[in-house]
Amino acid sequence: MLPTIDWQGDAIVMVDQRKLPGQEIYVRCRTAQEVARAIRTMIIRGAPAIGVSAAMGIAPGMQRSTAKGTKQFAVEFQKTCDMMAATRPTAVNLFWAIDRMKRVFAEAAQAPEEIANRLERESRLIHDEDVASCKTMGAFGAEVVPDGGRVLTHCNAGALATAGYGSALGVIRAAVEKGKRDAAGRIRGHCSHLPHLARQGLAGRIKRGLRARPVEAVVAVAVLLLRALALQRVEIHSRGLGRRRRGRSPRR
Repeated sequence: MLPTIDWQGDAIVMVDQRKLPGQEIYVRCRTAQEVARAIRTMIIRGAPAIGVSAAMGIAPGMQRSTAKGTKQFAVEFQKTCDMMAATRPTAVNLFWAIDRMKRVFAEAAQAPEEIANRLERESRLIHDEDVASCKTMGAFGAEVVPDGGRVLTHCNAGALATAGYGSALGVIRAAVEKGKRDAAGRIRGHCSHLPHLARQGLAGRIKRGLRARPVEAVVAVAVLLLRALALQRVEIHSRGLGRRRRGRSPRR
């Protein structure tokens, strides 16, 4: 299985999460409109993954621009951003990624072609940073997962919800990678993660829902973020929860 979302040549390839776990189908998007449709129709879902896909969708939109001159190019860029913003109006990461692409655009006093190239580089950076931050959170969390421990996670927090590693489920993944072979998890979330988990050798360790047996650790990602602040990429949303703030950091 490919990462949740990635570049392949001039196309953005993503797993169609609506088909999982029964079918493994990939969607190829070559335009901003196609990426926007993928977000709107929930082909791709999960807060971090939505942010990454929005940034990656803006890039090809501007690379295919036929605008003549910087002013027309700027108008087209704003329309592309507005189109992405309309796909999931409540998605925090979506607006975080769009704002970041806007900052890159504003700082690039160059010809349209060069600006488009910078936007693509920034979208790739956003993708790679998401994977890196999830791995860092996983490493922090793995330190406190006991051998033989049972871990409870909530919501859509596996590799499919991110650029490809996983936030809360990334803790279990990192614990196994560190040699804690008895670590097991109970998911309160999507069974669509099963194909990814199988390829990571984790499917046999994960159960859905809760049983009578106790859990040793509850992975609430906000708690793990307290130790991941060194990345300077995340913040704890202790206030202002539920309302969009310009420039706030993305959810994990």
